Amino acid sequence: MNAFGHRFCTLFVLSVCFFFLCGVNACGICNHLNIIDTWNNGTVELIFAGDGTYQGCSHTGCDTNGFYAISGNEIRLTDNQCGFSAEGVYEISFNEDNDELTFVRVSDPCEQRASVIPGTWNRAALIYPTRE
Repeated sequence: MNAFGHRFCTLFVLSVCFFFLCGVNACGICNHLNIIDTWNNGTVELIFAGDGTYQGCSHTGCDTNGFYAISGNEIRLTDNQCGFSAEGVYEISFNEDNDELTFVRVSDPCEQRASVIPGTWNRAALIYPTRE
């Protein structure tokens, strides 16, 4: 096999493995890629950006601005509503179609955030406008 064929086979195998892992949500990279979107729980929208920031929006506007970090199946959240030193840790999982995101509270000293985040969120079209 020539060098091109070897590289092609290697890339193909890696692509299949990456696609398979993302399909079963077995890696943090896949969770990070899946979460980038707008999620709605019927009352609040969470908008996760690719740069590690997020917003929480409701009918009154986007009053929550924060940061997130994903490691495996855990997400760590900090935001302006709870003080950036109050880190919430949640276990996350996606359904098979990646259109439902479930948060389970692991630890969060901020009761305001902990009263909103846990539960199932649906991937949604943006309803509430973001602040620039």
